[in-house]
Amino acid sequence: MLRFSLAPVTTRPKGKPTETAAFTRDEATKRVVPELQKTVSSALDPETASNDLPSDVAWVMSKGKPLFFLVENVRPSSQHRAKAIEGHVSTPRAIVEKPQGSARDFAQAFREAFDQLDRRNGFTNFVKLADLRRAVSAFGREEFDAGLQELRLAREFSLDSHEGLHGSLTPEEREAGVREAGALLIYASRR
Repeated sequence: MLRFSLAPVTTRPKGKPTETAAFTRDEATKRVVPELQKTVSSALDPETASNDLPSDVAWVMSKGKPLFFLVENVRPSSQHRAKAIEGHVSTPRAIVEKPQGSARDFAQAFREAFDQLDRRNGFTNFVKLADLRRAVSAFGREEFDAGLQELRLAREFSLDSHEGLHGSLTPEEREAGVREAGALLIYASRR
């Protein structure tokens, strides 16, 4: 439940995607159904949070208020730093280790497929993962997901859910999605 309430959310004020990955106690509480709000609020109580939070949840003070976030969403300050962190014993879970070799090929194939599909969709900057998986089918699911995570960590792409959009998803679109913190992410967007 905490993972869901602290999962990053992408909004589109003025049409530009904006990601939020850290939340105040009140913001995180409002993200769950009313029946669970008291439980989330208690878990994120600043008085006890430092002792009772799961290891994948952390917080930092900002303007006198604690902001809670998932450790996996911490990003290194630069790609050079990310490479140094990857080789370190205490690699954060947000850093995805991948086999050497085809990473550049995947990134290039993904970018080209995204651009082509986005053009076909009228430059909405909103492309379904199902379409992208078909377009770069030379890469298996595990390699695709690892490559996509690397592009997300490099802040080139973000993922969005179907929440708030009209229409239903096909089983193929659901299967192609990425599950994170209880949310099913269906769309990719270039940052």
